[in-house]
Amino acid sequence: NPKEAGGIVLVVTNSIDQQIEDVDAVCRDVVARKQLKQRPFLCFDEWNVWYKSKIAGTMNGGGKFAQPIIEEVYNLEDALVVAGFLMSFMRHADVVKVANLAQLVNVIAPLLTKKDALLKQSIFYAFGMLSRRKGGTSLQTTVDGPSYQTESYGEVSFLDRAVTLHGDKLNLFLTNRSCSDSLNLKVSTNLEIDSVASAEILHHEDPKAANSFANPNVVQAETFSAIEIGSSGVSLTLPPLSLVAATLNVAR
Repeated sequence: NPKEAGGIVLVVTNSIDQQIEDVDAVCRDVVARKQLKQRPFLCFDEWNVWYKSKIAGTMNGGGKFAQPIIEEVYNLEDALVVAGFLMSFMRHADVVKVANLAQLVNVIAPLLTKKDALLKQSIFYAFGMLSRRKGGTSLQTTVDGPSYQTESYGEVSFLDRAVTLHGDKLNLFLTNRSCSDSLNLKVSTNLEIDSVASAEILHHEDPKAANSFANPNVVQAETFSAIEIGSSGVSLTLPPLSLVAATLNVAR
């Protein structure tokens, strides 16, 4: 059952896609009706994952000195949600020109501090894997593979993805949204792929796994070497609930 790992992980990208496309459709309609010479672009402001600490009632710091407030603990699921946001922004790069993460340190943030200690949360690694490969041109993609039905968004592919081309580098961003099954992928392109420049994976057997000050390296990006380049394309396998970011060298 795809919902076992938390429905927010599995369909969040579809929700973001729909929101961006709906607002952009309104903007385009206004441009046409008013015959404007310049169209507005979108800013997706203050996005992030926030749900657990708010429900837990940890927002009251009144009368306490330097009381931690809304220090969300992020797990693997949340990291995949953050990746979903970023991949949606990439797919809509022609429309979304600004996207600001909220917040950066301590308050619903990828980084937590305590005295002189610093903790990198799971979402820090997802953000880093994609942001290190920023730039270039966002490419349109099609997916032919397994999917599942949802109540709000209809049929959803188990594969969430974005692809960019930056000079002689092809960047692949891939999430397996299945809770139980690996995805065997074949990436086909008319570009001649020469080699793998770098690749990382974010994965854990437990979708609820999270980092802590006592155990800071439970969920972190690791080198991903299971990519094969052949005459017919690029092949790789994504474990269940995993994120892979890979940079491939394009032959010139």
